[in-house]
Amino acid sequence: MANHSKWTLVLVSSVGLFVLLIAVWWITQRGDELVTLRGHRGVVRSVAFNNEGNRIASAGDDGLVCLWDATTHGLVRECRGHSGRVYSVVFSPVEPILASAGHDGTIRLWDATSGTELGVFNVSAKPLECLAFSPDGTLIVGAGVDRLVHLWSVKSAKALRDLSGHAKHVHGLAFAADSRTLISAGETDGLKFWDVSNGSMIARAEVGHGHIHQLKTTPVGQRLALAITGSGVRLWSLTDRKDLGPVPGSGMAWSVDFSPDSQMLATAHEDGSVKILSMSGETIKRFRGHKGTATSVAFAPDARTIISGGADGTVKRWSVP
Repeated sequence: MANHSKWTLVLVSSVGLFVLLIAVWWITQRGDELVTLRGHRGVVRSVAFNNEGNRIASAGDDGLVCLWDATTHGLVRECRGHSGRVYSVVFSPVEPILASAGHDGTIRLWDATSGTELGVFNVSAKPLECLAFSPDGTLIVGAGVDRLVHLWSVKSAKALRDLSGHAKHVHGLAFAADSRTLISAGETDGLKFWDVSNGSMIARAEVGHGHIHQLKTTPVGQRLALAITGSGVRLWSLTDRKDLGPVPGSGMAWSVDFSPDSQMLATAHEDGSVKILSMSGETIKRFRGHKGTATSVAFAPDARTIISGGADGTVKRWSVP
């Protein structure tokens, strides 16, 4: 009887230790989760910080654009206007303007401080899946299902031209630092480089296997990162349009962003994880917390935190080591 009690105690102690180790592992894997923002009633498709770092924007399948106070994490406004999913939100780099694009084929502009609507651009009869401001803030570009890249003037709210050349949906848009060179990514037909001053295609390039989900340039516009489901994150040099190859350890990423100093990458993954990587591919930190796919990720301007959006309808903020 004494031996039975002894082994029972050992078993209970072992189970307790195992549970404790699992708990410690889980806390470690979750990383430094600072806050979870809950406001969406569906998949969050896109997240963004403004340049001042005092506003966060998120957009999703519920048709909402949510504007958050990045200090208090309170909801400033539910921006309503889109009919259907909202696929992308971006802040202007020079003006207090937030732009969104979605399934209804419109680009909507919002006051980045209050969330009030500033205007609507009726861009396409088909869904827009990606969006980008030029670095000088004068142009906004949207693209998606109709395979065209739509170029609009922010000031005049007028269409400037449509760029044609993609064979399938356009999933990514990014400008070089000169505000003149635009890069667009087709779902499976590679990259196109455009001169937006005259609409000419400067070059094209293949990028390997898999679907491109997002493009991001470094703050100084010298490098380009591509999130590709088939082959992880790839880097390109924009100065000579050269493929620099995959980032080791990046895995199958849905979203990517450069840190403000261009020394780190943030990535979001299908397994719900979010990573901070060095440019050589070393995993600096791995965060876990989303249930389902982590769909979008963005660095704060001070590089001390990142935000991520997920299929679980949440936006999470994480502390960067």
